[in-house]
Amino acid sequence: SKIIDKVKEGFNRGLFELDIHGFNHVDYTNLTEQEQTKSLTDANAKLNLLFKTTSHVFIPPLNVYNNDTLKAMQKNGFNIISSADYSENAFDGGKNIFNASNISMNQSNGASSIFHIPETVSFGDYVNGTWIDEPNDNIIGNVTDNINKYGYAVITLHPQNFVKYENNTLKDIVDDSRIKKLSNLIDYLMSKDIHLYPFSRII
Repeated sequence: SKIIDKVKEGFNRGLFELDIHGFNHVDYTNLTEQEQTKSLTDANAKLNLLFKTTSHVFIPPLNVYNNDTLKAMQKNGFNIISSADYSENAFDGGKNIFNASNISMNQSNGASSIFHIPETVSFGDYVNGTWIDEPNDNIIGNVTDNINKYGYAVITLHPQNFVKYENNTLKDIVDDSRIKKLSNLIDYLMSKDIHLYPFSRII
């Protein structure tokens, strides 16, 4: 309840939007179209129960999806998907990645379009059972390159990025140095007139 209340506070203050990461953390490519449709329906119903809102953005668990996912999204009124960049390339060679400088190409299907806005860099990565920080210089380089390429960049954050990690175990202790790292990153981006927006503002 403490976590839910804190999320409500941030959402009500307009600090972020709420998006769907699935009803359960499962590989959606192992589900049928009907199962994916029900999962997204259930997820939005739960979001509405807890926060009195629904979402049109889907961030698939494990960064994997298929054509049935897109069909299930359309049935539920979702119009934005965000997975990892490598998933987009595996799906269709990256051809559907939204490019803000060529909007007409990406709206060829009219209102039924699903905009592909993938993660371009992660604040930290889970490698061989260990969480590893991505240096801010690398993140800044990625953000700059992808803004030049697509008109935006997406940085993925996980709760695990901000807690102590000792002996391959996550501790229930906030890591102040990582909070400071994020603060420094945000300050730098804003100093370069790079604005922070939710997915819906990108399109």
